[in-house]
Amino acid sequence: MFKIIIKTALKTLLIVLVAAVLAFAVASLGFPRSMASFCEKCGNYSMSAAYYSLSFSYTGDIDDLARTVSNNVEAENHANTSSFGDKLISHSDFDGYCEDKSEDFGLDYRQYICGKICIAKYESVGIDSAVSCAVEAMRHVEGFPRNNALMQLILKVNSKRDKNSGEKLLTEVEKIVPLEQQTEYYEQSKNILIELIR
Repeated sequence: MFKIIIKTALKTLLIVLVAAVLAFAVASLGFPRSMASFCEKCGNYSMSAAYYSLSFSYTGDIDDLARTVSNNVEAENHANTSSFGDKLISHSDFDGYCEDKSEDFGLDYRQYICGKICIAKYESVGIDSAVSCAVEAMRHVEGFPRNNALMQLILKVNSKRDKNSGEKLLTEVEKIVPLEQQTEYYEQSKNILIELIR
């Protein structure tokens, strides 16, 4: 009698486990955006990025792609940030998305996200790719505004005390003509690099 109870309990447990696995698989494949949002709220940014990436493959929605990038940034997954960042920047809706996000958050979203992508490129691919990304982002602003993509890269390179990369950045910074109200900020930024490479 006891053996029959044990066997029944084990079969029931197995059925419950199989049902749970199937439910998880259905949720993962059928509702990746919901799973991504859940993982994001739990602080599991790596899983969230994977689910948003899957959702983007279904929908082509730029918001899914942007959240894939931002969650990879949070997870410090530089290679994925760089790779998905390239897709984001080249997306046909990127310009409009940047305008909308900039209005929502009160900051220049293009400069913010491109700065994060530049840093990821610096960490995973190297300074040349990072500089190219930053220079491209700077084409969309006048002069040298605060918190631009190039400045984010300058701060990262300085934190690593990377003199060679500092020299490459200084070459690009010196090509920029700041607006009058940006002059002090521009000079401070340039001086960070000058101090670094001394």
